[in-house]
Amino acid sequence: MSAYLDTLNPDNFIIGIIHLPPGRTAKSLLAPTEPVLKVLQKFFRKFEKHPGQTLHKKIPSLKEDEEVLLVAESAADPTSGNVQSRLPFVGRSSGGGYCLRQLPAHRLHIRVSKR
Repeated sequence: MSAYLDTLNPDNFIIGIIHLPPGRTAKSLLAPTEPVLKVLQKFFRKFEKHPGQTLHKKIPSLKEDEEVLLVAESAADPTSGNVQSRLPFVGRSSGGGYCLRQLPAHRLHIRVSKR
């Protein structure tokens, strides 16, 4: 991986931003257990192979009365026609200092519902 943001080749990476429900944290949603880790690893392997597809995966929940779903929606934006969102990132520059760069990023969501 490149140590500098301005020399990073975005074609070599899949950048994903996971949105959590308001008022929730990753610790309150995801148990640090082996079954959860296996589900996440399987989901992201599939996501890596098909980043433009809509994917859904149930994740084991910490609470018995909740259902947790990880969703990666299609990369196509129906309003603008863009294939992917571009988000700004700040990082070290190869020339010294910092630089601002927009990189393609996928938006993923965790949805919680009552059973």
